[in-house]
Amino acid sequence: MPDRFLSAELLAALDRFIAEQRPDLSRADALKIIAADWLVGHGYMLPTDDHRPRPATLDEVVRDHRRAD
Repeated sequence: MPDRFLSAELLAALDRFIAEQRPDLSRADALKIIAADWLVGHGYMLPTDDHRPRPATLDEVVRDHRRAD
């Protein structure tokens, strides 16, 4: 399905990510990992003890952004 809405450039980069990181992943699963990593990295989701991200609450996002200032 990602090939329906991603440009050829993004698909090529996604395929390189899959080849280097986890050759067993589908494009859809790779996008889920990439999105979760970005969301955690930008404070919109928080990692949990089992290494699965969870959505950040609005209070947590605001608190983290205030700390960065």
